[in-house]
Amino acid sequence: MKQEVKEKVLIPLEHPEIFEGFGIQHGGGMLLYGPPGTGKTMIAAAIANEIGAKFCSVKPSDLLQQGVGNTEKATRELFAQARSFPCAVVYFDEMDSLTPKTTRSQISKQLRSELLAQLQGMESYGKDTGNILFLIAATNKPWEIDSAFLRPGRFGTRIYVGLPDDDARRYMIEHALDKIRKEGIVEIDDGIDVDELVDRTNTYNGSDITNLLNKARTVAALRCVSSDEKNITAEDFEKAFETVHSTVQVDDIAKLNDWRNENF
Repeated sequence: MKQEVKEKVLIPLEHPEIFEGFGIQHGGGMLLYGPPGTGKTMIAAAIANEIGAKFCSVKPSDLLQQGVGNTEKATRELFAQARSFPCAVVYFDEMDSLTPKTTRSQISKQLRSELLAQLQGMESYGKDTGNILFLIAATNKPWEIDSAFLRPGRFGTRIYVGLPDDDARRYMIEHALDKIRKEGIVEIDDGIDVDELVDRTNTYNGSDITNLLNKARTVAALRCVSSDEKNITAEDFEKAFETVHSTVQVDDIAKLNDWRNENF
């Protein structure tokens, strides 16, 4: 995923002159899709930080507003503000709620029309102005997004953000334990088997792993209230596993894989 972001987003944005003459079409925006809790918002913010851009995060409630013309006005103001910066990244969270395939809501229809109007000319925006305006949308349900927004020049670059693999889960667990260990206040028991923790969190997303680590630390801290020892043990993780489970829906993973195969 990081390599895709680098090749499809960062290099073209930072070095547009390299691609001149090759006939390669760049511009428009990117869709990050995948199960909840996998860090899509963090990735969008990291892209903005990497290119030194103003980061504008937008939720459905920011644009879907009651009252005649208020939705269109909010959308126009968003793009006007973003274009006022020499380099900006606009991040649309829950894109499936902003641009659903089917809707009876007049407000949603107004938003759809105004967004399409604002997206016109995005492919040539940087070349015409010398500024950078990059759009990133995120969704857990890409199949519910109006296909008009997924064509090249709009959100045509699609990157799947999946569950953390073994190496990523190992890093998250070891990093959390090492941070505690380095403070030198709380002891990390040698009986904690990181390999086992990695195996048992196979279906966890990033948020689930964070919750598990927080729960284990809380269990350990409460246990230490009546003890002079300050440590985290394998038993603390066992208790954490009793209440912290994967929140990932198997059906959603299957749908995401089907959509991914059908759209590439």
